[in-house]
Amino acid sequence: MLDISIQIVNYKTKKYLLDCVDSVIHDLENTNIFYKILILENNSGENLCDLEEKYKTEKISFYYSDKNLGFGGGHNFLSKKQTSKYLFILN
Repeated sequence: MLDISIQIVNYKTKKYLLDCVDSVIHDLENTNIFYKILILENNSGENLCDLEEKYKTEKISFYYSDKNLGFGGGHNFLSKKQTSKYLFILN
């Protein structure tokens, strides 16, 4: 079972997303915490395919919404995809 799911909703913040994800992975890599990162591209028009390729061996799932769900709606969407004991909403 996962200890924690880390949710990130992207809306025109791709330029920050890479640094954010890298720092989360770095901070958790030498721990005994079982985690997964869930990223929602919230219909901002940004293509995250290059990030999906970069992180294909990491514990990350990418989701795409066909409409902008807003910040809360985006996290509600992601929360239905996770099965961990804890949920961390990262903004």
